Amino acid sequence: MILSQCIGAFIAAALVYWVYIDIEVSLNNSSIFATYPRAGITTGQAMVSSIVGTAFMILSINGVVQSKPPHKPDLSLLPIYTGIAVTTYGIAFSLNTGYAINPARDIGPRLFIFLVGFPDSFKRGNDVISWYWWIPIISPLIGAILANFIFDNCIKGDYWIDLECCKRLYRKNEIEATKDDDEKNTTEL
Repeated sequence: MILSQCIGAFIAAALVYWVYIDIEVSLNNSSIFATYPRAGITTGQAMVSSIVGTAFMILSINGVVQSKPPHKPDLSLLPIYTGIAVTTYGIAFSLNTGYAINPARDIGPRLFIFLVGFPDSFKRGNDVISWYWWIPIISPLIGAILANFIFDNCIKGDYWIDLECCKRLYRKNEIEATKDDDEKNTTEL
């Protein structure tokens, strides 16, 4: 699956390159193909940013896909929910590393720009990180594994919050509290 995504991303990078062929493509604007860290960010910051961002995105998608009735949304809207999750990731986490959320999205285009004449595409980083290329490959995988572990062990299954059960419990407690108040008022009379 990841190999086919890499091939698709490689082809997409070729199309983008063809669209922008008249623009002088330099190392400074090669980030339209692959992700690169912002200036000053460390390896640890880049990894944590990508791990946490990917984990939140996968958790939100799992929450939609694996939710139980009566709260299960219409899955025909899954592309919209996924788009919202990806956009939210971009707003919250892309400052540090771009959209480093899928290894195929990074390695396919990076390989393409390397082959068309950007020999530093695998070496380029920032003033702190020099060999950045492996971070957008490893970090999203760690984030996805972490998110699925958290979802499977803390949210899904017996731990899934049944809101209808909570509502019934709340109503039961409310009725008991009302009965207690009524009994208290009758004994005071």
